[in-house]
Amino acid sequence: MHLSYTENLPLKRSKTKALYALILLLIIIVIIQINPESSYLPECSFKSLTGHSCLTCGMTRSLSAASHLHLAESVNYHLMGPVIYFSLIFMFLIFTFEAILRKEIVIQIKPEFKKVLLLSFSSLW
Repeated sequence: MHLSYTENLPLKRSKTKALYALILLLIIIVIIQINPESSYLPECSFKSLTGHSCLTCGMTRSLSAASHLHLAESVNYHLMGPVIYFSLIFMFLIFTFEAILRKEIVIQIKPEFKKVLLLSFSSLW
């Protein structure tokens, strides 16, 4: 994995990165503030029809637990919850730095490692 950056971004692209960062920050704040136990969340239609959990069942509780650093609890609700939550934070940081520095951050990953990451992510999901 190699981290580099490009030359100066045009102001318009820098503003777009700032907008992405703001949207991600709002999503992170909502995840932190939501309490799945006391909030009304609709029941999963797939689970009510089939009796089996869908691919995203437990994700809201998992993201909420991960946001409060209750990682074991988060993994119990959904295995990918902590991965998704910390990916959101990582993307927020990348977009924020890109907007401030006006440089695009490029993360280069070897093709073999990309395949391993994709297979691992798919298998865990």
